[in-house]
Amino acid sequence: MNKLLAVAVLGLVSLTAGAQDAVKSVVIPELVQFAKPDIVEKSIVSDCALPSRMNESLTTALKAAGIESKAAENPQPGAGANVLQLEIADAVASGNAFVGHRKMVTVAGTLFQNGKQVGKFVATRNSGGGMGAGFKSSCAVLGRCTVTLGQDIAKWLASPVDGARLGDAR
Repeated sequence: MNKLLAVAVLGLVSLTAGAQDAVKSVVIPELVQFAKPDIVEKSIVSDCALPSRMNESLTTALKAAGIESKAAENPQPGAGANVLQLEIADAVASGNAFVGHRKMVTVAGTLFQNGKQVGKFVATRNSGGGMGAGFKSSCAVLGRCTVTLGQDIAKWLASPVDGARLGDAR
């Protein structure tokens, strides 16, 4: 029986070993830039304003989660107690309103606490446009992806785990 208890305790400890403390405030990028804009469809980069939409979606989600945020042009470790570096790794806009939307946004983030890297994540969200998709533009559907990504990131900040895969990246 003691061996069983020891195995259970060891398992519980290993499950929580990668988790960090919940983030109560965080510095985030003013604009969440594309990591490699040259690999993303030019119309997405030029027309959809994803860098500002991602910031707005994240700011809204953080506020709803009770996490205070401050935007900085290019947040570096040490710019605050908690700093989230975030970039858009990819965005895809295939399909259309007539045949169906197939849109996707992937972001990658790194959390620093007191200047030390404590966790990374990759998050992806796919969308077919939802209700009334036939009346939505590609940029509007990509915007839906940023809203959900913001919510995913806010949840992750409540219990950040290094190497997490969020949303549809699981």
